[in-house]
Amino acid sequence: MRTVETNKEARAKMLPLQINRVVVALCGDYERRQREIEKQTADEKTIEHYRFLNEVIDSALEEECEEGIRKKLREDIGNGVGHRRTQLYYMAAGTYKTRKRNCKYRIAKKLNLV
Repeated sequence: MRTVETNKEARAKMLPLQINRVVVALCGDYERRQREIEKQTADEKTIEHYRFLNEVIDSALEEECEEGIRKKLREDIGNGVGHRRTQLYYMAAGTYKTRKRNCKYRIAKKLNLV
């Protein structure tokens, strides 16, 4: 069961601007990497790296949120969509923001960026 995050915990999970941009860019490029993995046209080392990046993102999202919202949350992160424009309209604004922040933090953590 999730507990309410305190202000101190929320501040601790705020990413530096440049790391946030890296996470946003990686999430935004997820679909392209996935297509390259499926086509297998790039060299094996590149495909292996693409697979690693996508698995890290998938793993972080899996740890942070339920299956039904993972893909949309990843797309929202990558496209810079906020709670006012998301298709996850049924989530409260505070819940959405917390989930999104936690997902970004967990992705950065798994990539050893923080």
